[in-house]
Amino acid sequence: MDKIEQTIQNNEIKLAFFIVLITLVIMGLGYLITDILNLGTTGILISLIIAAGANFVSYFFSKDIVLKSQHAIPMRSEDFPEYYKMVQDMCQRNNIYLPELYYIECNALNAFATGRNQKNAAVVVTSGLLKTVPLDEISGIVGHELSHIVHKDILVTSFITTLIGYVSILAQVQQTQNHISLRRKVQLMEAQNGTTTLLSL
Repeated sequence: MDKIEQTIQNNEIKLAFFIVLITLVIMGLGYLITDILNLGTTGILISLIIAAGANFVSYFFSKDIVLKSQHAIPMRSEDFPEYYKMVQDMCQRNNIYLPELYYIECNALNAFATGRNQKNAAVVVTSGLLKTVPLDEISGIVGHELSHIVHKDILVTSFITTLIGYVSILAQVQQTQNHISLRRKVQLMEAQNGTTTLLSL
C-alpha cells in the first residue's frame, strides 16, 4: 500500500469515527431535550432521526452549503482562461478528476477545496488571488487543494466542523437543563416547606 492509499484509508477511519461521535453527541443532546420537555422515548427517537439527518446532510450537501455561504460563482473557461487551462492540465497530468471551479469576488488572497470525493469536489479561489498572484504560484496553491481532495481531508474536516457545532449546542442545552433542574428542586423544596407548614397548623 503506497502513502496516498494509506492516507485515504486513515481518513476513511477518521470519518467513520466522527460519524459515530456526531451521532452520540446528538443523542446526548436529544436526551437533555427529552429531560427538559419530558418527552420520554419520543425524544430519543427524534434525536436518532436528527442524528441520521445531520450525518446525511454533512456527507451529501456540505459542498453546496459551503459554496452558497461563500457566494461562490461557477467559473467558465472564458472567465479566467489561463487559470482554467492550468487546472485542467494539472488534473490530466495527475490522472484525477477535474473539480468544479468557482471563484469569489473578493480582494483577499484565498483558495480552498470542498466536496466529499473527487467526483463531487470543487476548488474555489478569490478573484484577488487570480489577479495579483503569478500563475506558477497559484498552481502550487491549487495543487495543495487538489491533494486535500484526493486524500479525502475535506470530508473529514466537514464532519469535524459539524461536530464542533453540535458540541457547542450540547453545552448550551446542558446549561439550560441545569438551570431548569435547579428551578425544579427549588419549587419542590418550597412545596414541601408549604406542606410542612400546613401540617403544623
